[in-house]
Amino acid sequence: MILEFSFSNFGPVHDRVTLSFEATNDDTLGSYYITKLPDGTRVLKLGIIYGPNASGKTNILNALQMLRDLVLKPLDQKTDPIRYHKHKLGTAVEEDTRFNLTFYLDEIKYDYDIVFNNQFIRREVLNYYPKNKKALFYEREYDGKVSTIEFGSTLENIQAQDTRNLEANTIKNVTVMGAYSKTNVSIPILDSLIGWFDNNFLPIISPEDKENLFSWTSGIIDRGVIQKKQVVEFLKNADLNITDLNIVEDEISISDQMLEKIEQMPIPDEAKREIKERKKLKSLDVEFLHEFKGQGSEKLTMTLPKEEESNGTRRYFQLVGPLLMALKSNSFLFIDEIETSLHPDLLEQLVVNFLENSDFAQLLFTTHNISLLTRRDILRNDAIWFTEKNEKGATDLFSLSDFKSDKIRKTSSIFNAYDLGKLGAKPKTKPVTFTDG
Repeated sequence: MILEFSFSNFGPVHDRVTLSFEATNDDTLGSYYITKLPDGTRVLKLGIIYGPNASGKTNILNALQMLRDLVLKPLDQKTDPIRYHKHKLGTAVEEDTRFNLTFYLDEIKYDYDIVFNNQFIRREVLNYYPKNKKALFYEREYDGKVSTIEFGSTLENIQAQDTRNLEANTIKNVTVMGAYSKTNVSIPILDSLIGWFDNNFLPIISPEDKENLFSWTSGIIDRGVIQKKQVVEFLKNADLNITDLNIVEDEISISDQMLEKIEQMPIPDEAKREIKERKKLKSLDVEFLHEFKGQGSEKLTMTLPKEEESNGTRRYFQLVGPLLMALKSNSFLFIDEIETSLHPDLLEQLVVNFLENSDFAQLLFTTHNISLLTRRDILRNDAIWFTEKNEKGATDLFSLSDFKSDKIRKTSSIFNAYDLGKLGAKPKTKPVTFTDG
């Protein structure tokens, strides 16, 4: 589980901002929202970010994705730039970017700190807390020529030769874990950490991912990664008149030109070889079974392809896949503009079902759906966050729980307080009058 994420000098964020999943002392909806870890830390399962357009909401999620990519997608050449945008105002262009992630793996707390710029990674420190006491896992320093790595004294069974090999492969623009994944070295505890980033820190879901996400959800149902009956249960209870679905397989012939493009794609070599041999791609489609009442008590069924379903139905199906995946694998899932094409009631249903079924899974999303703020019965103050631009043009991030009781009481309407501008993070619009000439 993720406890806290902090970063600075990334996109519209200049000064350090912190998104925390550590629960306050408030026990409201505690059985739904809070997972208590063995060291006594109370971690929230849900985070929601509100704010005007261009206030930096998506940038929070992009920073999380950037951190994931630094670990899992190492660059090939030391001359390759680390592609991202620093804050563009003031002295930010000359400053480094810093990410810090505190998380739990196998009930042990880890704290990962990385300082970098577009050319190189200046410093990495990974601390951990075996037996709840802070200890160094590794520290990496780049002096402008080479990177050096020091492993902590509490780590056992790490061979000196393995350390030297890893150090030699840690080029200036690649993280230690990124270099490890490309090095012929075996350190089981590093395998576990990379596995957590890969399998329990799921990639960002953006509104632009619609078609890819539909195919991905279809694929994990087809492979049995998640159960079809669970997806159907979600659909049935969403009042979409869907009672079942079928995964339909097809094969598409591909040209030599397409084969050349596939060769460049980031897919496993085995899959590439199979495509080359068959010169065909496996295609998955979905048919949805609808049930209606006919004359009298007669029941009618109709099968519709996805193209004939509404945008809302397709979007709902797309999101159910990663939500079930996160619940199954106790993963962290983050979604940008989750409400896209969804009725507010369906968004509420997804939130409630996630909280109802999560043990260690976490969900973070951005949204403009302020009607959700009327639901005091399903919201906690410390789960709600806001972004807004300050006077210097940089993003500020703050929690509803930061406000004193004179601004927002436990019985106050969050919706009204936000709508009246008491909480900030609200567009300051003005009317526009057009004149001739």
